[in-house]
Amino acid sequence: MAMRPMNKLGQFTPGDLWPWPAMARPGIKPPRATQRPDCDSVLWFQSGARMCVARCSRCIGLSLVPLAIVCMLANALLLFPNLQPGYLLEGNVTQEARWGTGLWASGFLVLVAAQGFVSSSSKTGCCGFRAEMLYQVGYSSVALTAAGICFCISNIGLSQGPLCLHNTTQGQIWGVPLKNKFIRDSFYLWEPEKWPSFCVEPQGVVLWNVVLFSLLG
Repeated sequence: MAMRPMNKLGQFTPGDLWPWPAMARPGIKPPRATQRPDCDSVLWFQSGARMCVARCSRCIGLSLVPLAIVCMLANALLLFPNLQPGYLLEGNVTQEARWGTGLWASGFLVLVAAQGFVSSSSKTGCCGFRAEMLYQVGYSSVALTAAGICFCISNIGLSQGPLCLHNTTQGQIWGVPLKNKFIRDSFYLWEPEKWPSFCVEPQGVVLWNVVLFSLLG
């Protein structure tokens, strides 16, 4: 059996990290003491991460589309109580509904963000991937801001109640009878059996507003 080479002090040489016979064989190079990472493995990992992010972005974008459409339809219905345009033309529609946050905020802006998520999932290349990641941060900020605005306005409209024709001591007038109003120390939302008696016209407008503002919120 061949012995490993030693120096004069009887110690192994510093470069002798592998069996000496293997080093002595022609055509065989000793492996390095420190192995470098496999480039193919790194590229495969990066490619897999990009594909995962692209798929997630596409799923998020596609899921935002029906939500935006629902918000736009809900706000559009709020402008036409009982599907009659006369109330809107006369200005007898709840103010929060006329602001149209479900149309331009949770509707249009969220659709823009959804289109950005879907289009960014098709980008390739390292630089393009990083740029689209920054774009997605912007799209997410726009969508969250729009949804937050719509959420706040919808909750205000839900808490104050609808604009309707109601009975007062001075007769029937148009106003917001449920604004900051409590019934027997209870908010009107907790007594749905009394909703039909709050407004004379449009009929069922309280339920109409509660359902649609809840969808927007």
